[in-house]
Amino acid sequence: MYTVFDLAGLSSDRPEMLGTKEKFWFKPIEDGGEPGRFHLFKIGRPGTGENWAEKIACEIAKRIGMPCADYELAMHEGKQGIISPLFIPEDANLVTANYLIARVVNGYDGEKRFNQFEYRLHVVLNLLHRSAIKRPMECGAQFGNFTSVEMFIGYLFFDALIGNTDRHHENWGVVLHGDPISFYLAPTYDHASSLGRNETDAKRDLRLNTRDQRATVEAYASKARSAFFGPEGTTKPLLHREVIAYINRNNPTIARFWSAAVCGVSDGEIMEMFNKIDPSFISKLAVDFAMRVLQYNRNMIREICDAS
Repeated sequence: MYTVFDLAGLSSDRPEMLGTKEKFWFKPIEDGGEPGRFHLFKIGRPGTGENWAEKIACEIAKRIGMPCADYELAMHEGKQGIISPLFIPEDANLVTANYLIARVVNGYDGEKRFNQFEYRLHVVLNLLHRSAIKRPMECGAQFGNFTSVEMFIGYLFFDALIGNTDRHHENWGVVLHGDPISFYLAPTYDHASSLGRNETDAKRDLRLNTRDQRATVEAYASKARSAFFGPEGTTKPLLHREVIAYINRNNPTIARFWSAAVCGVSDGEIMEMFNKIDPSFISKLAVDFAMRVLQYNRNMIREICDAS
């Protein structure tokens, strides 16, 4: 079982303002009595599965070898949440993508998170391709000499696998570190809006057992959208299927690599992860629903990339 960390009695005078959830920073006391690395405690919204979704997404990302923030389950004053150690060096700074895009796109409103039609997939990929931004500071050997844009494509394939709908312009960024300063793509973080975490068990049960093909888990998964918009004039974010197809058309070699990487995590491996979640955080229906989402998305990615 994954440990559920008890944060009883812990308080902090350093709240985190980014995002919409209740959260704060703290430093755990390590062996020897010294304060450790900063950790963020974040409370999942009641009635959602945001905590278990964040943990499972993290474990899948680590299995792939993808640079990612680490997450653990936790409790604080009766509230379920997750904790995550600071994923950048303490002498570094994280600059979220809204500030980067605003520097290269005229009139881009970095404060507008929703219906930000200028948040276009090709703009973001071109920004990374043409910039001095390096790949994440910690990359496994399996990624060879991949660039920042090739690693970011991996984040998008990962999003498609787990059905993450929240890769908005504050949910990725660049790490500034060193003297002179270098720019690095940040590890992937904030994946709680995935795996059908927001559905009620009643709706999950209906979709798992219906004969109406318009209401199945697969129909649900097929409608998942990224946060990115397409060409000028589009008014809805791209479906994950459309993101994968776009990348596959423009860079089939990288697409095939990431297809194999994200789809290579087996049902058995992921089920073992779910079995380690404390039952107080997740229901069996949530597990069954999430597994069907993952199976559909894996098949979708393979169908697109294997056909090229």
